[in-house]
Amino acid sequence: MTANKVLGYIQVAIPILLIGGVLNFAGPCVHDDGSIPACAQASWGIIGGGVFLLGAALAQLVVETRVARIVCAILCAALGVFIILAPGTIMPLCMMETMQCQAVMKPFAQVCGGVTVLLSVVSIVLAVRR
Repeated sequence: MTANKVLGYIQVAIPILLIGGVLNFAGPCVHDDGSIPACAQASWGIIGGGVFLLGAALAQLVVETRVARIVCAILCAALGVFIILAPGTIMPLCMMETMQCQAVMKPFAQVCGGVTVLLSVVSIVLAVRR
């Protein structure tokens, strides 16, 4: 198995982990009265970015041409930056630092986005070198 395939499988696993995490343990808190908190929009944005990231990672895994792999890797890097910036910068979170969205969801999304950007840069470098 080549390094590109291993990177591709890891890049497919990250958005699956991101989407599953935000839907389960890293999502926004639930209010007792059933109202939707302000940070729910950020979680929807992260999930949406994760879905697009999953599609781009799958495309990068399946395409054969070097140029298409580079384009998919650039798209993955851009989506990783979006996932890093979505909670708190692009979309609002709760004001209290101790809330679940600030304490769990934001760092979780930032780590997943950062790993995605890092792996995308490695994929670009490997594709350009060949």
